[in-house]
Amino acid sequence: MELKCKQCGKTIANIASFKLLTLKNHRITCICGTEYIVNKEKNGEIKIEEIEFLIDTFFN
Repeated sequence: MELKCKQCGKTIANIASFKLLTLKNHRITCICGTEYIVNKEKNGEIKIEEIEFLIDTFFN
């Protein structure tokens, strides 16, 4: 199973490699600049969240 970027569709990482690690807030960045946080839950489930930044508030 692979982690694909939601923005550009490229493969970022292989999920199977994450199952071997003990992850807590591991950051992955795609070539297009989209960032993800990968966490491994206590039950072994891999949880992936996209980091969203509110850049507009700095320029308004």
